[in-house]
Amino acid sequence: MPDNLNNASRASQFQNQLDQLGSLGESVNNFDFNLDAIELVVGLFIDEVINSIDESGMAVTGSASDIRMEVEGTEIKLYGKEHLLYQDAGVNPVGKKLYDTPYQYEDKMPPIAPIKEWIKRKNINLRNNEFFGGEGSPFAEFDEEKAIESLAWAISKSIYSKTGIPPKNVFRKHFPKLIEDMKGVVAGFTAGNLISTIRNKYGNDVLNKSIK
Repeated sequence: MPDNLNNASRASQFQNQLDQLGSLGESVNNFDFNLDAIELVVGLFIDEVINSIDESGMAVTGSASDIRMEVEGTEIKLYGKEHLLYQDAGVNPVGKKLYDTPYQYEDKMPPIAPIKEWIKRKNINLRNNEFFGGEGSPFAEFDEEKAIESLAWAISKSIYSKTGIPPKNVFRKHFPKLIEDMKGVVAGFTAGNLISTIRNKYGNDVLNKSIK
């Protein structure tokens, strides 16, 4: 834990500030130089998650890194995109149990938009890609955008029916340190004070979904 966090870890100095805090932003780099202890703890947590996402090479859009936290009384509310949770814990393909995860594909394949973005980011060689027959592409005139879309659909189908999404372990693994650091700046803080607002289209809490 950084020295400045240790120096600021006396809960009595910060308890009175809780009701005055609003949004804590996306990154510790967005805060003013004179951080208070709660902002620092939350900012470090968000930066650690974003670093893990970057290092994982996840095939998702930048919105997976759109994480923010707000303080309400003695609770910290967590806001983010549900696909971050699926990438973090993994998703089983339809009808199979490959991973120890509460998430599984059922009636819909993965969206192709983030896969297309991933293909472009990785600069994959489409002209001789295995999905198009290897050497000697069957396309008389190579259309890169169409090729990207075709490859994205092929990858989506493979994820849905064969591979699922292997767990990336980029998010939940940082919770224990967040909770431990918060205990140093908020008296009586526990895991129960960390509230998820991340829900699916049915309104269900997807962070705390149990494994069937």
